[in-house]
Amino acid sequence: MTFSVLHIISVLHRQISSFEDCQLFQNDLVSVRQWCDASQIQLNGKKCRVLHVTRQKHPLNQDYSLDSKKLEVVN
Repeated sequence: MTFSVLHIISVLHRQISSFEDCQLFQNDLVSVRQWCDASQIQLNGKKCRVLHVTRQKHPLNQDYSLDSKKLEVVN
């Protein structure tokens, strides 16, 4: 029996200028999860991270989650 493993590296991004944008990004994460489930693709939430890229002195910091688990923020 042969098994194949497909590794997909994806980047989901959105410009965040307001708390409404934060909610839209969280909705994007939910949509990706639903698409993966419908397509029978496993999404490993343990390997998902959040990276903030900004020049702002006081950026909006929002927690994002996948499967009700907070995503780790990396630098």
